[in-house]
Amino acid sequence: MATRKNGKPGSIFYDKSKDKWRGKISDGVQDDGTFKYKSVYGKSKAEVERKLAEYEKERAKRQGLIDSDETLNDYIIRDNELDFRKRLIKESTYARRVSNQKAFSKFSISNIPIQNINRQHIETFLSEITVYSNSVIQKMWQMVNKAFDKAVWDNVIARNPLDPAGGIKMPKSQRADKEVSALTLEEEKQVIAVLPKELKAYNPKETPYKNCYAPQLLLELYTGMRSGEINALSLSDIDLENHKIDVRYTVARGKDYRSYIGPTKTKAGSRTILLDDNAYMVLRYYLEHIYKKKKERLLVETSNGEKRCLLFSAYNSSLKQYDYVTSNQCNEAFKRLCKKLGIQDGKVNAHMLRHTFATRCIEGGMQAHVLQKLLGHTDIGVTMNTYCEVFDEQKEKGLKQAQEYLNANSLGLELEK
Repeated sequence: MATRKNGKPGSIFYDKSKDKWRGKISDGVQDDGTFKYKSVYGKSKAEVERKLAEYEKERAKRQGLIDSDETLNDYIIRDNELDFRKRLIKESTYARRVSNQKAFSKFSISNIPIQNINRQHIETFLSEITVYSNSVIQKMWQMVNKAFDKAVWDNVIARNPLDPAGGIKMPKSQRADKEVSALTLEEEKQVIAVLPKELKAYNPKETPYKNCYAPQLLLELYTGMRSGEINALSLSDIDLENHKIDVRYTVARGKDYRSYIGPTKTKAGSRTILLDDNAYMVLRYYLEHIYKKKKERLLVETSNGEKRCLLFSAYNSSLKQYDYVTSNQCNEAFKRLCKKLGIQDGKVNAHMLRHTFATRCIEGGMQAHVLQKLLGHTDIGVTMNTYCEVFDEQKEKGLKQAQEYLNANSLGLELEK
């Protein structure tokens, strides 16, 4: 459907055959699936504009719709604020939604009154967002779809234009999906040849304003915990005697990009994990040789009001005080290390350590449901989908193990030649 310069549906042009200005607008769909059109005429373009506006109001009344100038952006902003005020979403979720909304507001469709949005507007917008990743496209689609649903409930529009019956489909990204990336065995050996040395060389008494991220990076490598979960740990979460860690919180980014301690990413993320000998040694060394020597410790309050003294803190030179350690800080430290070691040209992130932990577990024969619990995935499908290629690579090894088990228990076949 054509669009006028003011963003409203329809078209206005001079009809030479009638020596008048003509306005044309779609008026529903005929039985054969083609559009019906309504035309209005006038001596001037302004007169036709007025007649089309009157017709649109009349049609809205026939459909029982409310006249509204609210835009998609208005709906999205209001929905985010309401969900946050009603405590339906966490502060970190709200911050991500605001970030997505700001990205969406750059597109022209965001500021068109929702009643005036037509198929051409939507198709143009969907073609423009293909420059983003599939993950971002999906978030944009869900955000806009929800706004249209709310507008239907508010009686502002008759139907959601993204309804599958309308034939509009979510686009796919021009970019290739990023595959789960883990360190190779050789790369991991390079990393663990350096990080323990950095850990042992760090003395908070001698260099109180120098930050060391080696303990967090090693813990992510040997537990699979997320960076935010590690940086939110307190002494009360650690049970060295029984080789356990209780994961209950994470350092998250909230409103105005400030960090805070909030609940784990999902309910499944709140879990108790067992420490292997490597993770145990890292934690014990950190507690005995670094944590006890720290000049200052960071006491914070969580989003639910619990007071916690964090195991890890970093000196913030801008604030001239100790502050949260963020995932970004761990990322930058890991990038510097890998660049120095010549690993993947330094194009890495600390989350790769979590993937490396999971990959080594699968290669070692760990069952998927056990790995799911350790990683804090909501369901086993997340684990299987994330590491499907790694699991596939272990099929031959798994089959060989099963055959050895059968033979060891005299369950193999022996057929005469």
